[in-house]
Amino acid sequence: MDISRYLNQKAVYWAPATADKYGNTAYAAAVELDVRWEECSEEVFDSEGQKIMAKHHLWTGVVVEEGGLVWKGTLAAWGSTPTPTPVTEDVSRIAKYQCTGNRKATQFVREAWA
Repeated sequence: MDISRYLNQKAVYWAPATADKYGNTAYAAAVELDVRWEECSEEVFDSEGQKIMAKHHLWTGVVVEEGGLVWKGTLAAWGSTPTPTPVTEDVSRIAKYQCTGNRKATQFVREAWA
């Protein structure tokens, strides 16, 4: 169940931090993740029960949060541009996150849909 050898692509991830005084989400600094990124067209339900059409299915070795932002590419390629707001066509918001462990809960498959 160790999927680390399949995580041969890169993504930039911004975790949701807090809401500003206007109710807009503020994001933490960008980090680069090893991922498996697949284009898809899947209907998923977010944590609030809303049906969303996901365009991307990601596998990662780390926990990501629903509401975070992802962009396919390296941090160096993204450059020093600040957090993307509003979400553009290239940057997607994570709609669903799921973590599944093996029977002994020693290894995990972490998936996200954006």
